[in-house]
Amino acid sequence: GGHGDGAEGRSCGDHVDDPLEHAGSQGAAAVLADSLSGEICREVASQCHVAVKEVTDADEARALVDDCSMVVAMHPDEATEAAVDFALSAGKPFAVIPCCVHSAMFPRHSRRTGEPVRSYDSFIEYLRDKDDGIKQVELPFKGKSLVLYHCGEK
Repeated sequence: GGHGDGAEGRSCGDHVDDPLEHAGSQGAAAVLADSLSGEICREVASQCHVAVKEVTDADEARALVDDCSMVVAMHPDEATEAAVDFALSAGKPFAVIPCCVHSAMFPRHSRRTGEPVRSYDSFIEYLRDKDDGIKQVELPFKGKSLVLYHCGEK
């Protein structure tokens, strides 16, 4: 993240700490699970294993996405809405940390009320409008740390 337009066309210049630095021996999944206290997501997050793999084949990428157990997107910039939409349509749990609004790239986005999506707060509400099961929690690190999450029930 960090290069899109912010609330009023500004850069996303927030300093962002690495959440793994603050996770200590618990790991990121445990920090997420602790932050989602009492939710079904605690069990899902506790089973997460982070793996990084470069994928260049479209069929392999599609298979990985289809077979994933949870969608996690930290500061995904323009892909924020796509991550939420995919997870909701596939009935998969998700946790996303929206960063930038990108109102110039998505000028037709508007809330159920007709209000255009131009600020970070309206972007959060726009995403939450997609499903009544989307909840939010703040993670314990500096910068954009608001997590929108859903436990995957359809």
